[in-house]
Amino acid sequence: MSTDFKNKILLGDARDLLKQLPDESIDCCITSPPYWGLRDYGTKPLVWDGDPSCPHEWQTGKQKWHSDRGSNKRKEIFDRSFQTKGTLSDRCKKCGAWRGSLGQEPNMDLFIKHLCGIFDEIKRVLKKTGTCWVNLGDTYQGSPVSGKEGGFSGRAARNNPDYAKAIIVKNRPKSGLPDKCLCQIPSKFALEMVARGWILRNEIIWRKPNAMPSSARDRFTVDFEKMFFFVKSGRYYFEQQLEDANTGENIYRQKLRSGKTYNIKYPGYQNNFPIPRPDGKRNMRSVWSITTKPCKEAHFAVFPENLAKIPIQSGCPEFICRSCGRPRTKLFKKIEIGKEYSCTKYNTKKSTAGSLAQKRQAYRKMGFENPPAPEFVGYSDCGCGAEFNRGIVLDPFMGAGTTALVAKKLGRDYLGMELNPAYVKIAEKRIKTHH
Repeated sequence: MSTDFKNKILLGDARDLLKQLPDESIDCCITSPPYWGLRDYGTKPLVWDGDPSCPHEWQTGKQKWHSDRGSNKRKEIFDRSFQTKGTLSDRCKKCGAWRGSLGQEPNMDLFIKHLCGIFDEIKRVLKKTGTCWVNLGDTYQGSPVSGKEGGFSGRAARNNPDYAKAIIVKNRPKSGLPDKCLCQIPSKFALEMVARGWILRNEIIWRKPNAMPSSARDRFTVDFEKMFFFVKSGRYYFEQQLEDANTGENIYRQKLRSGKTYNIKYPGYQNNFPIPRPDGKRNMRSVWSITTKPCKEAHFAVFPENLAKIPIQSGCPEFICRSCGRPRTKLFKKIEIGKEYSCTKYNTKKSTAGSLAQKRQAYRKMGFENPPAPEFVGYSDCGCGAEFNRGIVLDPFMGAGTTALVAKKLGRDYLGMELNPAYVKIAEKRIKTHH
């Protein structure tokens, strides 16, 4: 990949900028695109679909106004939201092209089509060993969005320039679903991505312990969002991430203290609870409890650094050979066991189907969920003798620059793309301040 793009945030439409990148030049993509029908990020409308050579003739629908007892100020705020700009029918009379910003489409099927079209180009620039992580939230049909849901409340909200952008009028774009119905946009997005050739490896739940309270009284408060882990081939770079397993161990000890024991005959379990690994770790689960973090100089949709840290550590190599392109992987001291631990006639050092099954049971009996590698001993060597490049992380919807900031902290390169020049300045300032 050309060094002209490394460690830069490019201003412009991701569709055009991605076309400038060579095939298979990106190691990892981490992004959070605009959600459908929730916010206007203040970017100029773009032209989608239709005939690129057509001299478009736009047919703008009737503007929709919201009146609040004749308050001109309130009327002006809603006039600045995307719904009042007529995007519901802002189409070309000649070729049918649609004009608007991503996330402001008149229906969710068009939004998913536009979003997946961008990821088709991301798939082209992603290496065969690359990984792709997408954080995407859902939308309720027909529900008005207030300033409070956008992260603003009280008198101070009306003085915040982002308040108007966080508001959408009551008649949100129609999805064909009944009012109050959850649209299931993340799930439909994931299905369309798989239909376009992506491999979905995980559906991760980002749980927010400090989620904002909801004013809704007829449903439960939503305190999570989804993150999807995609790859483009069956063989890809991944570094296993471990987490503390003390939670299960503590529950087990509480059971013992209470005198309640339930014995079952299964290797690796005692009193119905798994025996923890000797190092107290286990393979990381797919529910991530990560608190949101405010950023006073950034916009209202900043995701926390830890949400980018885990994907970068697991899905973007730290060192890549300049000659053969192979990433250096971490090497660990392996623990080998014999049949005396497996309690079977099989020799667990061989690779027959039966011995592998018994080996897994033997590891579980020793307290391991998977064959362990607890002791780091160094990095792999491809034997080329060449120097190494750092892995590069792409974020086509960079926003306030969290992905780039975390990539630099973890010793990786980054490439950002952002349509709003104000956010580019914010991101560059954050990166400069922390380095």
